[in-house]
Amino acid sequence: MKSKSISKWIFSAGGFKPCAAGTFQKNRSMKDKQVIEELRGIEKQIADLRFRLSDNKQRYLGRLAEIICEVFNITEEQLTGPERNPEYTDARFAFSFFARKHFTWKEIGEALGDRDHSTAKYQHTRYLELHGTDLVFTQKADQVQAKITEYEYE
Repeated sequence: MKSKSISKWIFSAGGFKPCAAGTFQKNRSMKDKQVIEELRGIEKQIADLRFRLSDNKQRYLGRLAEIICEVFNITEEQLTGPERNPEYTDARFAFSFFARKHFTWKEIGEALGDRDHSTAKYQHTRYLELHGTDLVFTQKADQVQAKITEYEYE
């Protein structure tokens, strides 16, 4: 009976050639190894940046919630809670609108108490409807915008 050997194919100047398992690493040039090490370093940098970005995003969401709660005079529990009082829902409309600059619908819904992405979209649309027609809402939204601008340029 024939013994089966596992082989890999490597590319050389003459084309592809089979080689025994494990010898592929030995046949790589020094330049290939350097490129691989550089890529591993870049992967680590990307992972670090992703972590920092996620941390900054969480801080931004927290600060946005603080600003909206301050302007609309509600607590964060009321902002993310299930109550449908107009004071709370108006604040949620503003939160969805201002969060959309940096976040996906899903992230906004999760930040507002594990709501669905379609709820966040609806809240954004409702903000646009109210902003031009409701004077009190428009004034509060403009205050939020001013505070966010201050925060972003600190």
